[in-house]
Amino acid sequence: MPVDLRALYSVRPAEFVVARKALAIALEAEQRKEEAMAVLKLRRPRLAEHALNLAVRAQPEVVARWVHAVAAVDAAQSTAIGGGGAAALRDAAGELRDAHAAVLAAAVAALGDSSAAQHPDINDTLRALAHPDGVRLLQHGVVGSEQLGDLAVFSSAPDPVVRRARPSPTAARWSKADAVATSPEQAVSTEPAPKLDLRRLRTLERHAAAAHAGSRRADQALATTRVALAAAKDAVAAATTAAAQARGEARDADNAVAELRGHAD
Repeated sequence: MPVDLRALYSVRPAEFVVARKALAIALEAEQRKEEAMAVLKLRRPRLAEHALNLAVRAQPEVVARWVHAVAAVDAAQSTAIGGGGAAALRDAAGELRDAHAAVLAAAVAALGDSSAAQHPDINDTLRALAHPDGVRLLQHGVVGSEQLGDLAVFSSAPDPVVRRARPSPTAARWSKADAVATSPEQAVSTEPAPKLDLRRLRTLERHAAAAHAGSRRADQALATTRVALAAAKDAVAAATTAAAQARGEARDADNAVAELRGHAD
């Protein structure tokens, strides 16, 4: 049974080490020594991470909105990269900004007195979680437990299925008809094929998954930056128009003043 770390990551960081040791002792008493050792290696969360863990407990609906918004941006980004329009990506990015602000407010409120100093760190931490792996951490309220290794907090993945190639009918017929007639020198080697190293395979698969996650995060950051750039260009254009209008009004005002002074003279 996977270890449930939600209670551990709900205690304040100052109390984390004591709670972590207590959980490890309880696991060791149940003869779950490997899991106990893994728990002892868990990192104490920062105060900003603790605030986000409190937010998901206090306002789960706000976090659920953020989770949905992250998935929507990921889908819209894939569509845009594949040649689709950027309108859906802009809309999804706008919803993610609103959802981000709501989760940030919930975390600040949950933290209480220490929230003012932690606001920038909470904001940056939440931004860093906007990818599938980070989403799972926040959903479960265990932000700060990135170094879990093989502890399997959420669920254990099954061993990979090794599919062996089936012999063709021709090969099968040959083996039945010609095996007796084949001399020892011509015989096909019957040595067993080397066994698949499942441990190494799982390690490589984890590395590949991490690489793909990094690629998705980079693509998301690129798409978000492009949306921000488009918005910045619109803002520059609007500001340029407003500045030109303001300069025109200033010139008109100067002319009116000059004209009035000319009449007075």
